[in-house]
Amino acid sequence: MLYAKLPRAIASRVVRQFSMSTAQFFVAVLIVFLFVSSSTYMANQYVNQGPLGSIHFFTVVTLVFFLHAFTHIGQSVLLRSITPGVITSVVVVIPYSLGLYYALLEHRIMTWGTIWVSLPFMILIFPVLFFAHWIGKKTV
Repeated sequence: MLYAKLPRAIASRVVRQFSMSTAQFFVAVLIVFLFVSSSTYMANQYVNQGPLGSIHFFTVVTLVFFLHAFTHIGQSVLLRSITPGVITSVVVVIPYSLGLYYALLEHRIMTWGTIWVSLPFMILIFPVLFFAHWIGKKTV
């Protein structure tokens, strides 16, 4: 289906990058989970004025999480079918993210300035994601 909808070179790259067993995918998701957990810990430290506090790292990670949900929706639109993650994106990720940002902005833990400053740094997450996929493929 991908080869019918995408240029051959792009379709081949997508298939090669995301062809994983369940165990390999688990390892990749575990690495991403540890990365997200560390950003959450640092955000907690920020709120409690701890030594490792950083709201910017948490903002970057949550923005990537939020915007990534739209890639699942785009995939479903492009392929005209349900794709992995689209229901979770629509039912869980997008509402959660909107609620999270509303609460953080309302309580002045995060500002719009923090969000705008963090946007360009989202690109730095891609090497982490590719590394997680690579580790997943190499360890299992």
